[in-house]
Amino acid sequence: MPVYLFNASLDSFLVVVIIGIGYLLKCNTDAVQRKIFISCLIMTLLAITCDFIHHMLAGQGGQTRQTALYIVNTLYYVFQVGMMYAMVVFLDYLSYKNMKRLKIIIITAAAINLVHIAALLLNLRWGFYFFFTNRNEFMYGGKYFIRLLISYLPFILNIVDLLLSYKNVSVYHINLIFIILILSSAGSTISFIANNTPLFWICSASCLLALHLFIMHTEAQFDVLTGAGNRRLFYEFIDKLNKQSGEQAWSIAMLAIDGFRSINSAYGHTEGDNALRNVADTIKGCIRDSDLVVRLGTTPLSPIQRKPSMMFLFISKNSYATRKTRSGEAGSVE
Repeated sequence: MPVYLFNASLDSFLVVVIIGIGYLLKCNTDAVQRKIFISCLIMTLLAITCDFIHHMLAGQGGQTRQTALYIVNTLYYVFQVGMMYAMVVFLDYLSYKNMKRLKIIIITAAAINLVHIAALLLNLRWGFYFFFTNRNEFMYGGKYFIRLLISYLPFILNIVDLLLSYKNVSVYHINLIFIILILSSAGSTISFIANNTPLFWICSASCLLALHLFIMHTEAQFDVLTGAGNRRLFYEFIDKLNKQSGEQAWSIAMLAIDGFRSINSAYGHTEGDNALRNVADTIKGCIRDSDLVVRLGTTPLSPIQRKPSMMFLFISKNSYATRKTRSGEAGSVE
């Protein structure tokens, strides 16, 4: 096995491990996001491992070695496609945060992956995806393009869907998906032409790093406790509205929890935190995709200084307020 192939595989493996450790050490309140991203990392590590074993065994004769190569490469393609689909599911969840939509996408991806696994098992008999020569050299089969189509079709469909619903998805999400598609496509093209899969894993590790950076950027805009936007997101949102043209009307409502401090005093800060989460979830469950809920507070929530803010801002296109107010007056919101 050439040294540069070994280094490329090892470097990609270590980058994915470091991303995983960094992600696991973060305080993340979104359990769904956590499960999807960890699944994507595990699939990537397993695929890199199988690919590494393939390069260690390839090029040397022997029936036993050839049997092992077929098994390892079949598992490699299962894990690789699993990684690609997990990445698509993760991107879609980040864009929409819709559990009903997420379940449909997961079921669809699982069904397609089962068909792909069945095709890989048939390939062991007929070799239409890949096969090995008597010297155990890897060769592409005549129907290999079908496997590439299965791998990248979800990305293409995801991009089309985002473009059709661009008004409900931020430009940052769309740019991220294009970056990941370009990186993964470049890696697959190089891998196919040069028969050099470790270069694909360098591009894949770059995709995962881009996702990790996106998560860090997104979480910097949201309150860890409630999942509502924070002051930083509020200022960015207002700045975005100021730059937009047109006469679109927006309303801002400030909501406070009555008797919140008595909850902390009577039941403790844990129940106070639960009350804040419940209120935030209730508000988020009543708004539209174009609206924004922000939790304000001059004092950040921390283990040392527990003075949680009970103030929420609700920003809505086409006012939900029950009456218009003059500048400086409090409005009545139901």
